[in-house]
Amino acid sequence: MKRVVSSSIIAVVVLIIIAGSFLYLQFRKADDSSVFEMVPADVAWMVAVNPAAGDLQRLARSSFFNGADTVEPMLTWKKSLLHFDSLCVNNQALSDIFKSTSLYITGHVTGPSSFSLMYFVQLKPDQLTTSTGMLNALFASGGERRKRIYNGVEIKEFYRNDSLVFSWTHNKGVFIGSSTSFLVEDALRQQKDASRVSPAKDIRDYMSGRSKDFLVAVHYNGFARWVKTQFRDPSSVSMLPLERLGRWSVMKMDMHETTIQFAGETMVSDSSSFMHLFKDQQPVSRKLVQLLPAKTVATVVWGFHDSGRFLRDVKRSLPADSVKVTETLSRHFAGWMGQELALVVTQPVKTLTDNNFLALLSVTDSATCLRSLGQLASDPFIREEYYNGYYIRFLPGKNLMSAVFGPLFNKVSRFYFSYVNGVLVVGNQAAVIRSYINDVKTGNFLKEEDKFKHLLPQIPEKGNLLFYGNVPQSERIFTSVAAPSWVTWLAQHGAILKNWNGLTFSVSNKDGVYQTSGCLGYYDKNQSGPKLMWNLQLDTVLRSGPFCPSGSADLAFVEDVSQQLYAIAPDGTVKWKRKLDTPILGEVEMVDLYGNGNRQFLFNTLSFVYLVDSAGNDAGKYPFRLPAQASSGLTLLPSTDQSEIRYIIPCTNLRMYAYGISGQPAEGVKSIRLPEILNTLVWLPGSRLVLCTTVGKRGFLLNEKLERVQTVGGEIDVKHRHSIYSDTLNGAVLFSYLGNAGNLFSISKEGAQTSLSIAGQDSIYAVHRTDINGDERPDWLLSGSRGLTFTTDDGVTLYRFNPGSPVAGIGSVRFNGKTMVLAQSANLLYGFSRDGLMLDGFPVPAMALPVECGVSNPQSVYMTVSTPSQISGYLMD
Repeated sequence: MKRVVSSSIIAVVVLIIIAGSFLYLQFRKADDSSVFEMVPADVAWMVAVNPAAGDLQRLARSSFFNGADTVEPMLTWKKSLLHFDSLCVNNQALSDIFKSTSLYITGHVTGPSSFSLMYFVQLKPDQLTTSTGMLNALFASGGERRKRIYNGVEIKEFYRNDSLVFSWTHNKGVFIGSSTSFLVEDALRQQKDASRVSPAKDIRDYMSGRSKDFLVAVHYNGFARWVKTQFRDPSSVSMLPLERLGRWSVMKMDMHETTIQFAGETMVSDSSSFMHLFKDQQPVSRKLVQLLPAKTVATVVWGFHDSGRFLRDVKRSLPADSVKVTETLSRHFAGWMGQELALVVTQPVKTLTDNNFLALLSVTDSATCLRSLGQLASDPFIREEYYNGYYIRFLPGKNLMSAVFGPLFNKVSRFYFSYVNGVLVVGNQAAVIRSYINDVKTGNFLKEEDKFKHLLPQIPEKGNLLFYGNVPQSERIFTSVAAPSWVTWLAQHGAILKNWNGLTFSVSNKDGVYQTSGCLGYYDKNQSGPKLMWNLQLDTVLRSGPFCPSGSADLAFVEDVSQQLYAIAPDGTVKWKRKLDTPILGEVEMVDLYGNGNRQFLFNTLSFVYLVDSAGNDAGKYPFRLPAQASSGLTLLPSTDQSEIRYIIPCTNLRMYAYGISGQPAEGVKSIRLPEILNTLVWLPGSRLVLCTTVGKRGFLLNEKLERVQTVGGEIDVKHRHSIYSDTLNGAVLFSYLGNAGNLFSISKEGAQTSLSIAGQDSIYAVHRTDINGDERPDWLLSGSRGLTFTTDDGVTLYRFNPGSPVAGIGSVRFNGKTMVLAQSANLLYGFSRDGLMLDGFPVPAMALPVECGVSNPQSVYMTVSTPSQISGYLMD
């Protein structure tokens, strides 16, 4: 009872993803090379994780564990992930270990229907004696300890009260552990026997070179055997196509809120690997994906730019005894085949039958196609019927598809076919073709399904191999062949998988490197992510902005290099443009000149102060010329009395001028003499003081009457005005700031400076303060030499993120009552939930953090710079 059950692989890959859930049984880069030498030869897969990076917490808090509180073993998995993550933070021994090394988990077949896991950690000499204490912390329960000697190495065994046995040892600086004791022995033999080279050495350089990433590696030779353990009758399931796919696929794993994404490469050892067929093929556009029927459960799509060469290479890869037949038949496919070929499995009504399989072939020349296939038939019009506008024909003979393209197409054993909109559709019965024609006529395609739309952006536009499986719809197929324990579990808890909407796996040959990516999706109709609403092209390159003045509901401002100011509405329309005398200094502020609720917008250039209304017209007696050139933008001071000082501007004549809202000099305040030119003025609302810094790196504080009240001790070299934080760290601190050298400082009430060390960062690029963990205290968001870290006010690191490039900006926004953390890096904008999970739809193109506009409307628009001359507007649903 051989079956092609590609979709069943989904359940197995899910196991890989949650393999880390068993981490509560054991304990990222020193020199991990010896770990790879110890991995037994029958390894099916390998996971490398940095527990201190927060990856396990992000996995446990992702949507994939929704409903886990009522479903075993998912509740156990979730608790285990969170428990181990907590231990890595609170247990000093564990925390110290994973600062410098990775945890490696491997899967191994241990019987006809069973598998087990192994755990490897590269330990430093001074950490070898801590294993007992670590295991006590991890097991958190009593049990019996035993020891035995194997080949001169002491193996320790822990017998827990629930009869679970865990065996471990240290050998050559490596911790080896498993709940299957003979696997520990296998690892010791593997290391000792020089003639036995572990297949894990193939991926050593790749995994060791990415020691800060969450990595998954699949060893296809062993993985095929591991998959078989999931089936009722392993001997009846052919896994040859999977076994021959390649040698290893090694991928980085990124957790988003509703997707788990993979990216890496597939290693192809020799011509026996299936992917070797694509060594001379370029990736092609994936058009067949757009033509899959809505009831597709799984599909495998091949892409090749040279179909003639591909046919020849496929022929050479097939068994020698079939080459002659293949050569005769494939001749009839040459000359008209396009660049894609797909096997499609559709959802069965009850049980899977041959009628749930069909093949799709792209066609470049329909006339040649029909003529060539007609030459294979004794009568080219045999069993022909006309259905719903299309001819359905039949070619006699069996296994034509598998004879030409190999065993993947064994289930399409007969050749009913029709030419439909540029595609040759092949099935085992005319009814299969009729069903597909109905789907075409009604537009009933997979691409129109909401769940598939959620996954579609994760599929590369071009490629050579694509696998897609629909998790909920594959349940009937999987239970028909799965081991009894799986069938029982799915009968009780299958509902938990209903929103696990699909798995994609893609491989593309690029200059001999088989780039590999994948995605497991969780469909949440309430999660839609950022939605691009519009793009606005400026006349020239952007110089500053966008600015959205506090309280402004419907205008944001940008300035281009031609000194032209744009007023932009939330719908992306330009309300007005205005040419200025010199560039804007600082930002645009919003005021109410007449006290009647109407808004005006205040800003200054080098020589003038402007106040304009919403239509771009000058208000009051503005603009007016400054007594000297300004050295920075104006600083707006809070006031409820029109006669009070409203804003101050420092100038290059070593004077600072104070003005009322009307633009007249403030009454009773003379211009203030400055010790030197100022480059930064910031109002600190917590202390109601104005911080002033000079070009000579000196700083002092003014009160609301602009009287000097405090001098800052030592040099103060502020990175920029947005890196000054007026929230108090404790009662003795006035403010904190980020310096140009990447150091963080706090300033006491007495003006003394103290250097701050947050999360062990050596150099900080950007800082943002907001409450992440919900304790109503501001936490730290920092990007630095160790990537992006999210740290509580009392120094506990919640999670980390490393985009692989410097993070230029960090911020946060609130929407739908939730906090979203934003990080901008390498012209991309990343969005995270408060748990550190990347939100759907991110990253998006952005050269700066967005600003929020339209706050009085039902949905705010977030404006960002997408290219040097383009502003984009997004809805953050």
